[in-house]
Amino acid sequence: MEFQVRFNNNIALISFRGDENWINMKFVNAFNTALDKVLSNESCVGVVTTGGESNSRFYSNGLDLRWMKNSSLDEVETFLQRLNELKIRIVTFPVLTVAAINGQGRFTRG
Repeated sequence: MEFQVRFNNNIALISFRGDENWINMKFVNAFNTALDKVLSNESCVGVVTTGGESNSRFYSNGLDLRWMKNSSLDEVETFLQRLNELKIRIVTFPVLTVAAINGQGRFTRG
């Protein structure tokens, strides 16, 4: 999974590019890579995240429980640790961050 990062007038737009944007290790890694790109642009003063232009049905479908079920306990523990680190990173990110939630945003699965 790869997120698209574009800059327009010192604002970064991070577009999730997955089919349904399930939150799994690939999602976490892609999000961290996108945030690194934002930080590399010293003139950036804001970030907007969106579910992506090509797939406006889902901002996120939440945790990928199927992926978690088929992963080892070590993989799931590592994923949950990395997810918590990502959440802390977003909350403490040095650039104003806004979510433009297009489509559905379930954030949990059940």
